[in-house]
Amino acid sequence: MKIPFKIFEEIKNLLSFVIFCEIFWLKIFIVERKSCIMETTKTLKMFIAGEWVDSQSGEFNVTSPVDGKVIYKVPRGTREDAKRAIDAAYEAKEEARRMPVYEIAKLLHRVAQIISSRREELARQLSIEQGKPYATEALPEIDETAENFRIAAEDIKRLDGRIMPSRDPQKLILISYEPYGVFSVITPWNYPFLIPSEYIAPALAAGNTVVFKPSSYVVGSAAMLVECIQSAGFPLGFVNLVFSDGDFTGREEVGDELVTNSKVAGVGLTGHSSTGEIVSKRAGMKKLLLECGGLGPLIVLDDSDLGRAAYAAALSSFSNAGQVCCAAERVIVHERVYEQFVERLVSEAKKWKLGNPLEEGVMVGPMNNEPTASKVDEHIKDGLNKGAKVLLGGKRAEGFPTRLYYEPTVVVDVTRDMLFNQDET
Repeated sequence: MKIPFKIFEEIKNLLSFVIFCEIFWLKIFIVERKSCIMETTKTLKMFIAGEWVDSQSGEFNVTSPVDGKVIYKVPRGTREDAKRAIDAAYEAKEEARRMPVYEIAKLLHRVAQIISSRREELARQLSIEQGKPYATEALPEIDETAENFRIAAEDIKRLDGRIMPSRDPQKLILISYEPYGVFSVITPWNYPFLIPSEYIAPALAAGNTVVFKPSSYVVGSAAMLVECIQSAGFPLGFVNLVFSDGDFTGREEVGDELVTNSKVAGVGLTGHSSTGEIVSKRAGMKKLLLECGGLGPLIVLDDSDLGRAAYAAALSSFSNAGQVCCAAERVIVHERVYEQFVERLVSEAKKWKLGNPLEEGVMVGPMNNEPTASKVDEHIKDGLNKGAKVLLGGKRAEGFPTRLYYEPTVVVDVTRDMLFNQDET
């Protein structure tokens, strides 16, 4: 979770403050007010070798951050389940490698069409399970997910082999592209449709097969994404889905198997930098695609349009309740415009309505899970103990079904020794 706003110490001629943000394209939709979530608890299954299957290790529950109710009973995947999924992907890799490019592209376009046809259903699922506002964030995420499959479908058509010039007239040098084989895809809970599509779509396009492990918090969204891929007609074993309760228990045997198994050629991971470091060590010589967090700054200079800068900062900070791994963790503001900017920023922050993500006009939904909210508590407490000041918010909101609703927050006078300035929130 990215705490909305925090202010740093003066550094030479600059004053800076921490803000947690990600700029996204704001799309306004009118949506019918809906307060109910799910009437019944659904039982999910994993998807291995073209079949929806259970695990022999029992189940775990997933609750909605919106109202705290159990929405899914989920098979607790094991290392053996992960091995079965990897074996299925490995057995299918030759068929994937031989599939003509235009056939792959046709299937990917079909996935995009299916996702678009289920747009409202998938977006509602996203709001219920992840917590992001339906109109301004969930619908756009579904649209971008479909677009990722379209992009992969078209890009692969342009990835041609080449003929290289040779100094020897008796030799012909050809360059061709071959898929790696099995790719493991391990993704977080902040963008349950979009981030997996960034790995799965190009992996399939290039002729690879996939074993997908989503975060424990968003297994329902993952299952629906795999349903869309399956419905498009991909052969058995091309995409496999394995669940894990690792986010709840710390058991990471499924993820470890996906990283270390010798039949896996590559790993795609989006997650915390510490997780990326572990994966890079455990994966050996496998190909790695790692997108990890950071403490990137956003800078406001003294010649900036402060109204636009404050609006953009608020927009980027409160999107997805600040839960963005590539967010700007700090905003550095020139001292000449510092006071005016902070005033405008607080004014903008007050406009962001916190509430049920399915309701019209809500711009900030609940945080996804308790560990993330607790980390925000910890960072704010640490800052206040060391001299920081809260200008707005700074605590969990009252009067909501769960304690995951966090007030939009602005904190000033943050120094380098505070967690705000040292650790991704």
